[in-house]
Amino acid sequence: MQKTNEFLFSQFGSIYFHPIASERYDLSCEKIKTTNNKTDILYSFPCEVYIEPTYGIGSILIGKEPNNLSKFPIHHCLRIEPNTYFYVVSRVDIFSFSLLTPENVTPKIVELSESYTPSVISMPFHISQVFDCSYLTQETPCTFYKSPHYYHELIYVCDGYMRISECDETHYNLNAHDLIIFSPNKNISRHFSLNTSCSYLTIILDIDLKSNEQILNKIFSCPVEIQSVLWQIVQESTSDLYYTQTLMLCHLHEVLSDILRLDYEKNQNHLQADNNFQNNQLKKILSYMDARVTEPLTIEDICHEFFMSRSSLQTLFKINLGCSPKNYLINIKLQKSKELIRKNEHTISEIAYLLGFSSIHYFSRLFKKYFQISPSDYARGIEPASHKNHLDDGADDY
Repeated sequence: MQKTNEFLFSQFGSIYFHPIASERYDLSCEKIKTTNNKTDILYSFPCEVYIEPTYGIGSILIGKEPNNLSKFPIHHCLRIEPNTYFYVVSRVDIFSFSLLTPENVTPKIVELSESYTPSVISMPFHISQVFDCSYLTQETPCTFYKSPHYYHELIYVCDGYMRISECDETHYNLNAHDLIIFSPNKNISRHFSLNTSCSYLTIILDIDLKSNEQILNKIFSCPVEIQSVLWQIVQESTSDLYYTQTLMLCHLHEVLSDILRLDYEKNQNHLQADNNFQNNQLKKILSYMDARVTEPLTIEDICHEFFMSRSSLQTLFKINLGCSPKNYLINIKLQKSKELIRKNEHTISEIAYLLGFSSIHYFSRLFKKYFQISPSDYARGIEPASHKNHLDDGADDY
């Protein structure tokens, strides 16, 4: 779900902070209370409509086309542009809002090809029981045998070295700060060889890993953050204080979450390298665009400067910013125009020319579309009479 800020939402409407007096502007106000957390349909009005949250937590599914939708949390009041498809869903038990529309306007209803349900945060695993948690120190070299059992076993070497051998001749070599989680082995016994002094933590537990079995029987070298949490488990294992077991479970959940993330990051290294390249490239492109905001810059100029195809540039912006490079360029030019208007050093026509707009009429039309006020009215400090947008200049970066 995207963050609801003015720039990202501007393609669908705008954000405002204070409810509109509906009777003053001849708007019909419908009070809606919804418990729906999914939808099979979208609404589209032929005119501007307004959504003002009154209770609960909700989100909006919205787009210019029914098959190209974005999702935003609803934190403030929203103005929706005409012919925009949307539906409001509840993120909790009940979400209440006011829908303001002109009198006697009926929306078009469109069915979705597949139903939409908001994503929720859930645990990718569950620890049902911890049967044993022991911190052991072996001062002299030794070899010992552990019988098979039906549960998972986490072993973390705090200091020293340990070699674990299974009867199927699989071997695991664990150095200091290495961790392994063994899968339940009903028929496999393990031999532990400690050639030097070794301190280690062993935890036998019952975990429902759901679809995350890939972390089992694999050695992880724990970074400092995980080492710190594991050391807290060691300390809790010898404590008789109240809620010790609860704290241990919390720490175990944190360790397993970190291990899952570590495994994911390890498997995504090549993708991460590509993402880092894209992020650095995007920063350079944005800096290039910002530095030339007062020049007649084109998308072709940007592609030529960074040796990119137009489609690659479009994809880079869409994935990272949720908009096209053209819309981003227009936005920074319009934001710059507000700054120049406030300085009062140039006429509106001069500002349009300075920012590379083809005509004063095109500039004025875009300015009014984005900010719901004409450049000349903005220069005089006049608020839009229709109250379409209640954002002041200080909220431009919200």
